[in-house]
Amino acid sequence: IIWGAIPWLDMVAFREVELFRWTYLVFAFAIAAGAMGGLSGLTGIATRVQAPLFGLAAAALYVAGEPAVGIGVVVFFALMTSDLRGTNRILQELVAVRVESAERAFDAEVEARHDGLTGVPNRVGAFEWLEQLRGRGPLIAMFVDLDFFKEVNDRLGHEAGDIVLVETVRRIRGALRPDDLVARLGGDEFLVAFERGEADLEVISGRILEAVERPIRIGDDHARISASIGLTEVDGDDWSIAEVLRKADHALYEAKRAGRQRIVWCDDRLAEDLEERTALEEGLRAALDAGEIRPVAQPVFDMRSGEIMWVEVTPQWRLPAGNEVPPSV
Repeated sequence: IIWGAIPWLDMVAFREVELFRWTYLVFAFAIAAGAMGGLSGLTGIATRVQAPLFGLAAAALYVAGEPAVGIGVVVFFALMTSDLRGTNRILQELVAVRVESAERAFDAEVEARHDGLTGVPNRVGAFEWLEQLRGRGPLIAMFVDLDFFKEVNDRLGHEAGDIVLVETVRRIRGALRPDDLVARLGGDEFLVAFERGEADLEVISGRILEAVERPIRIGDDHARISASIGLTEVDGDDWSIAEVLRKADHALYEAKRAGRQRIVWCDDRLAEDLEERTALEEGLRAALDAGEIRPVAQPVFDMRSGEIMWVEVTPQWRLPAGNEVPPSV
């Protein structure tokens, strides 16, 4: 508007010089067209509103005896409209590119944190969820492992196994509250976690077992599986995710060892056993690296003939305190 007003004053001052009038007119409207076109694109002024206004202005100037100015207004409007459409097209293309880029980034972010088959969080997404609940009160973590899942894959094929996994996730979610976590850690192993609150753990875990045990129809056949569950509880913020998973996994191991299709709580006894077992494993690895495991040969005799029947070789591991760890351990 400013750049258009200055040449307009010059045109009024130099009415007798026709060359000045047309030169300033062209420059004035060209510059104003660019400025108003960009301004219109930013402010969203509709072209259909501007067209009648400029038409009236051009007619008024023509009637007032300024035909050149009237023609210039029409030229100005044409230039502005062209520039506005170009600006609008560029903005639309820019927005489309940004939206597409944002959608791709969002999809990649979702895929990185979710299981591609079942749609629930994967290990990464589950760990982030657990961290968000740190310090908010007692937290329950369950390891749910499917029994006889390998038999389903062997008998009905891996596609049937995928159907079983998807249906199992749907059933587990149906046994929980909407905000509770169900994650697939890999294979047929799932993590269920939630704030304890007033929840009845026996009822919830029982619902999960019952839901998983119902036959799953696959074509003309049925897949029958069950579940073993290991539970643990943590409170406050002085815990690590590795600790939570280790305790839940240890309880799950006990459930499997006790005959499957059952629920085992990681109580103090199991926790102490886990600590002893962890310490023993670490010590065993160190002993292997240091060459402290010695093979011991023990001959087995036939008591009647006195002949050696065979030789049994067992590992001998003597701890620094002097006591020996039995080969069975």
